[in-house]
Amino acid sequence: MRLRNIVIFSLGLALPWSLAAQVRPASHAPADNSKKPLKLRVSQGVAEGLVLHKVPPHYPEEAKEKHITGDVILGVTIDHSGNVSELKAISGDPLLARAAAEAVKQWKYKPYLLNGEPVEIETTVRISFRM
Repeated sequence: MRLRNIVIFSLGLALPWSLAAQVRPASHAPADNSKKPLKLRVSQGVAEGLVLHKVPPHYPEEAKEKHITGDVILGVTIDHSGNVSELKAISGDPLLARAAAEAVKQWKYKPYLLNGEPVEIETTVRISFRM
């Protein structure tokens, strides 16, 4: 009986270590050691503080004629140089979204630094259209 208790106790100590050895944290590099560029998600407020040059959107004539107003939310990726590299409309009227996207594509950002190195970031941009 005593030997059985020792074996069970030993297994209880060893089991967590064997399971831990099988779990690889997500922060480790892939098995093929290929380096994937880092992309961080930052808040809209942080990204607004990095804007160096902003082009205002042109209010589309058709939207004016139809009295279309509202906000457009864009998902934006900013590369390590501060240029808008990807852009996707998340919400808003399609007419207004096209105008907002055309403007934001031309924006220039200060590069976001992580440990002194520029990295790619994802954020959102809100553009308001009011008459």
